[in-house]
Amino acid sequence: MPTLNELKKTAKELRKTLDKKTNEFNTFKEGNKINEMRKVTEEVKETREKLDEVTNQIVEFRSNSTGARDIITGGLPTFENTENRNGADEMTKIIEDNKGVQHRVLAPNQEYRVNNRDEELETFSFAKMIRGLSTGNWNGAVTEQRVAASNNISNGQVMIPAVLSEKIIQTVRAKSVVLQLASMIPMESRTLTIAKQVSDFTSHAKKELDEIVKSNATFEPVNLEAKTIVAAGTASVELLEDAAGLDQQVIESLSASLALELDRQVLLGNGVDPNLLGLYNIEGIEKIQGGELANYATFSQAITKIQGKNHEPNAIVFNPSIAGKLDMFVDTLGQPIQPLPSYNKVPNKMTTTQIPNNLGETTDESFALVGDMTQLLVGMRTEIVIEVTRTTDNAFNHLAVDFRGYLRADATPIHDEAFVIVDGIK
Repeated sequence: MPTLNELKKTAKELRKTLDKKTNEFNTFKEGNKINEMRKVTEEVKETREKLDEVTNQIVEFRSNSTGARDIITGGLPTFENTENRNGADEMTKIIEDNKGVQHRVLAPNQEYRVNNRDEELETFSFAKMIRGLSTGNWNGAVTEQRVAASNNISNGQVMIPAVLSEKIIQTVRAKSVVLQLASMIPMESRTLTIAKQVSDFTSHAKKELDEIVKSNATFEPVNLEAKTIVAAGTASVELLEDAAGLDQQVIESLSASLALELDRQVLLGNGVDPNLLGLYNIEGIEKIQGGELANYATFSQAITKIQGKNHEPNAIVFNPSIAGKLDMFVDTLGQPIQPLPSYNKVPNKMTTTQIPNNLGETTDESFALVGDMTQLLVGMRTEIVIEVTRTTDNAFNHLAVDFRGYLRADATPIHDEAFVIVDGIK
């Protein structure tokens, strides 16, 4: 039976082989060498199958050994593949980083998926694990107790395996306005540099044998660097023992808090470490003045500007107070004013309190984001940690339980022209 280190070494070698074969495939594809592509495709398939087999052995080793927790962060691919809800392995787009490595991008209706899913973990409950770690009551939580025991680091801190982390990610995604609409790219390391297009190729008509006027699209590097977003709280042991459903509320509250802060950072972050650079503060995104809203004309102007740059906006995001004002528009006869066709055509009108309504010198202004949100790229690191402990001074001295959860992410627009900010709305 191979040792854990031997299995990890084999997995590392297979990943290198897989990367090499993938590069060969791309080279043959560029040269339109069909036969070579077919041969390499088979080799890639065989290598993947071997890697899956070794990964299964490592997972099995982990399950049978309390001292093998290091494989959770031992370099194995956190997300092997992605699927949409219909099970089809189809991506919206492929993005290359500065080293030419291709990365798959998830559309809003697609979910993270990891290989080698343990069927037993399909029924895993974070709430049961929180209750068990907090109160010591593991009744009806055998699976949760096994996961907690095999992934415990110290002081009650639990590193959630990748196969379970996806559940947290989807919970956060469902609560985040940004993540419901944006494209998402899994980050395999702390940083990811991609090419951002800042200008397009230009075309022209020509007479026979006239010289072609060449043009070049302009690209510039954009560095995604994972920033940490954290939420923490405390509950009494007595409350966790006595209050039905509080353990589930802890998970819901942590997820909602992380989602809201992620929205705020992506929309309004000032870019000063440790904050993200939000869309509102990106110089390349045009701003127009909204002022005192009386009709839908300003939104139509923003939509037209985006369409003029060959993008089609699919969302308008604003504070709930703005949505309320739009709903109350009436004509001189007191009849509701119908939205303009361009406004109606935008499929998603989303509200979030993370866009403030107390901006400007008079602290009564807000803004709205209009844009094609598929052109917003959110890089998501998958190292999601949930910590539960009763041993900190605060928790121990008060017979309490401390909770903490965090995610790491960054975001950037692929095309600034796909967005317009309607600013100074009153």
